[in-house]
Amino acid sequence: PGFYPLRGDFDYEYENDADKMLADMEFTLDEHPSERELKLQVIRIYNHKLQERNRRKEFVIERGLIDFKLQQQQDKRRTKEERDLVGRLRVFARFQSKEEHEALVEGLLRAGKLRQQIELYRTYRQMGVRTLEQAKQYEANKRLREKDAKARKQKDRESAPYLLSQSSSAAAYSQQSAF
Repeated sequence: PGFYPLRGDFDYEYENDADKMLADMEFTLDEHPSERELKLQVIRIYNHKLQERNRRKEFVIERGLIDFKLQQQQDKRRTKEERDLVGRLRVFARFQSKEEHEALVEGLLRAGKLRQQIELYRTYRQMGVRTLEQAKQYEANKRLREKDAKARKQKDRESAPYLLSQSSSAAAYSQQSAF
């Protein structure tokens, strides 16, 4: 499954093969001091790898990154731009606590939504819309115009499908004759 919560272990740990360098190591009474020091250095390196493994494990558990399904559900609720932003900000999670990182992400997502809202209001202003009531009317009219345009395009396609094929062949012919 990947993670065993009762054991607190992962199926595959960071530096999973780190213990292999210790597997055949033996200390004997008649070995040279430099050889003993080399073996002790290998043990220090192994301990450092274990510490790093534990640090990474605590990081993943503390930030709730184990629950992949929960992460997917949260991502489904977000737009593509929001998912991209969250993905780009994941690298900063190691420098902050879980709460600080969530606050940063939510703050930046909120700032993006506010920028979009401001841009919408600027568009309204350019179109001469001054009140929220006028904005609602403008949006309703805009939807009607888009719906009508879509219906006209569909009707044109259905009534004259040969025009599309002729215009594309004419364009291809004019490109060939240009050479």
